[in-house]
Amino acid sequence: MTDADNVEKELSEVRKRLLTLEWDKKHNQLNAGMESHYEELKTKCKELESMKEKLK
Repeated sequence: MTDADNVEKELSEVRKRLLTLEWDKKHNQLNAGMESHYEELKTKCKELESMKEKLK
């Protein structure tokens, strides 16, 4: 697997987790303890997207 493949795979996994947390937040069901995890995942997603662009 290339670096680009690894980044794409990790990005896909992060996006799946983010979608769930975003749904929870939108419906006021996001646990207060998960708020920091949600913010960390958003940051990680942005970093991975940036890495993906650089590897193209």
